[in-house]
Amino acid sequence: MSTVTFDTLQFVRTLEAQGFNSNVAEICTKQDLHTALAEAKMEIIKWNVGIIMAAVGLTITIVKLIG
Repeated sequence: MSTVTFDTLQFVRTLEAQGFNSNVAEICTKQDLHTALAEAKMEIIKWNVGIIMAAVGLTITIVKLIG
């Protein structure tokens, strides 16, 4: 199994840059990270599904107009 290195200091700095205060950024737990990652993945999936549906709808419209 491979090991993943995680720079916690860099992550705290990233959180602080996004507006979190130092205390909140420093007590962020592993579960918080997993939850945030899961939410981000869900948002990406939602956007992808929406874009695919829009592309299919546009394609159908173009085919109907041409044919």
